[in-house]
Amino acid sequence: QVLADFTVKKIQEMAKGDQPFFIEHCFMKVHCDNFAHPDFQGKSASKYPYKDAVVELDHHVGVLVAALEKAGVLDNTFVFVTSDNGPQMDGWPDAGYTPFRGAKGTTFEGGIRVPGIAYWQGMIAPARESDGIFDLMDLFGTALHLAEVPTDALPQDRYYDFINQTSF
Repeated sequence: QVLADFTVKKIQEMAKGDQPFFIEHCFMKVHCDNFAHPDFQGKSASKYPYKDAVVELDHHVGVLVAALEKAGVLDNTFVFVTSDNGPQMDGWPDAGYTPFRGAKGTTFEGGIRVPGIAYWQGMIAPARESDGIFDLMDLFGTALHLAEVPTDALPQDRYYDFINQTSF
C-alpha cells in the first residue's frame, strides 16, 4: 500500500509537467510469502491466501490505472503488466506450473517465459491476443521510441540490448 501510494503521488506530480515520464512499479505480491493484507483476506472466490494476494494485486493495478486517468494522462500512456520469472514450482502450496522446461531460478524457457498484459487506450485493440515474443529488455527501447527520445541521445559508452517493439 505504501508503494502504491508513492506511485500515485508520483503520477500526480509527473502528469503536471509537459514531459513524457516513465514509471516502473514493482509488486512483491504473489511472490514468497503470499499473505494477503488483512483488507483482502478471504476476498478471492477460493478464500485462499495466494489467490487473495492476487485480488490485492489486481486492486493496486486498478488504483494506478485510475490515478493515470484522474491525472488526465491515461489516453496517452502505455501500461504493461508482467512477471519477472516463471513459476516457482517447488513452493507448495503456492506452486505454479509451466508446460516448458524449467521454472523460476532457471534460464530455461519455463523460467523466463511469462505472460504480459499490454494496455494503451486507442492503440491496442481490447482482447487482442498474441503469442509473439517480446523480451522484457525491449520495454526500454520501446519506451524511448514512444517518448520520442533518439537512441543517439543515450550515453554511447555502453551497449543497449533491446528491439523497439512499437510495431508489435
